[in-house]
Amino acid sequence: MMGSEMIYRPLFENFSEREINILLNAGCEVTVSAGDFIHTPSSPTSIAIAIVIDGIFSEQNKSGKFDIFPPGSFVCSGIFYNEEPFRIGRIKCVRDGSVILLYMDVLEKLCKKDKSLRENLNKSILTVSEREKPSNDKKMWDILISNNENVQIRIYKLRYISFFSDHLINKSEGQLFFDQFDEAKNSLSYLLIDNNKESIGTIRVMLRCSEKLSLTALDNFFYEIKKLGENSVIIESSRFCLAPEWQGSLEAKIRLFRMVLANAFFFNADYIITSVRKKHATFYKKIMKFEQISEEKEFPGVIFPHILLAVDFKKHYSTVCDNYPEFKIDYNEAIQWIIR
Repeated sequence: MMGSEMIYRPLFENFSEREINILLNAGCEVTVSAGDFIHTPSSPTSIAIAIVIDGIFSEQNKSGKFDIFPPGSFVCSGIFYNEEPFRIGRIKCVRDGSVILLYMDVLEKLCKKDKSLRENLNKSILTVSEREKPSNDKKMWDILISNNENVQIRIYKLRYISFFSDHLINKSEGQLFFDQFDEAKNSLSYLLIDNNKESIGTIRVMLRCSEKLSLTALDNFFYEIKKLGENSVIIESSRFCLAPEWQGSLEAKIRLFRMVLANAFFFNADYIITSVRKKHATFYKKIMKFEQISEEKEFPGVIFPHILLAVDFKKHYSTVCDNYPEFKIDYNEAIQWIIR
């Protein structure tokens, strides 16, 4: 922490005693040892709020400064955005302690029942967090296409860092993660970068409009994909990941998944498919109307089994855009990002 400014986030200054008791009673208390992290993958059942009971916790924010959380601190890294509270980041325990954890799905139910609680949560999070509502200024972030070796290497490095930190792959000497589909003619990867040109996240898109074209999931889920229709146009999302420090960013996920939608829109896809770990499926099901169409199966290149998800693009795209306008794509934008 040497050389970084430490920021103390205040107590529940916006909450009544009744609201504090609601939050405390709705969470679960866990004990954390020094050096451990409070960290879960992003999904509607991920941690949205942590309340420090004792001990000391810290987190390095995106400006490089360290936020310090002593007992009584309210820890949350975003405001409620499109009805989805952001997950907390990687909070490190500096001195043994305990925290009350509230999960997204629980918090959503509380806020639907109690409007004043929701309003005070917004006020408090804006007060104590440096991560405010995602900016609509698209100039702050940019997307690169994997059409040159430099971008490809950056994508492979980011995949390795993200998947290895999530214990999805084993350690490798080269610290790159790629496969034969990265060079396929029906494949294109995208790299999301910030205004400092640092890597935020990446996603790969594959197009299947002919039986001659393969997909990442085809060998493992051949019969499930075949049931979608032999003549169906399918867009596959794969190798979707964020840098560890960006894991809780819904905006980053939306920016990247728009590349999938751009291809689905342009090629008039019947279905979008993706293979994910079962614990990550809720995000796809809730926001983008995906449905599980397979049982868990071993998946090449990764440690944990995956399930296959699919969404009827033509049926659900307009509804998804109604709920999340950020997903809207028009022809002029789509043509910039398509597989060629």
